Amino acid sequence: MKPRTLLFLFGILLFASGCGSGGNDIQLPPESELQTTSVQGISIGKPPSWSFIDREEYPDRFPKNIILLMSSVEPWGEGETFATVAVAKEDIPESTSAKKYGEAAVKKTESEIINYERISEETVTIGDIEAKYLRFKGRTAFDENQLEWQHLFIAKGNTGYVVSSTAPLDASNENKDLLRKIVLSFSFAPDTAP
Repeated sequence: MKPRTLLFLFGILLFASGCGSGGNDIQLPPESELQTTSVQGISIGKPPSWSFIDREEYPDRFPKNIILLMSSVEPWGEGETFATVAVAKEDIPESTSAKKYGEAAVKKTESEIINYERISEETVTIGDIEAKYLRFKGRTAFDENQLEWQHLFIAKGNTGYVVSSTAPLDASNENKDLLRKIVLSFSFAPDTAP
């Protein structure tokens, strides 16, 4: 099974863009201040100033496989664009290696993003599982503006996980670094660790 599209993040952005006030980059806490949140067998860091978005508040067009969604409480950059982080999970064949899942997910992402431009790609280790980390910019048909995206693709057993963040291109490097820290803070909760 191929990884599902992650176009929902632009929907998240559109949902969040109607809220809040304009402003400059807000100062967010360093990695040491991330609060660990666990849900459905995974854990991820969240800045104290960010908000979770309840499943009941997701627009109907959002995929049902999102298990966690959080957003900055203030817009980043010069527009009304909020930073978001989402975790989605999907069933994959048991025989799919984490490496193959990551490679297939990267290819699918490249084909679905308009004006796709890779910034970086690397292999990272989460626990003892190899994962793909991808940073790129582009847009989907849902939005006119290009965004910067950071994705982590990881598989465990017959489940694939995608941790995805979006931010406006004009977000500060400090804020983009914070998104990387959040995305790479993903881990399996102790009761489900490999």
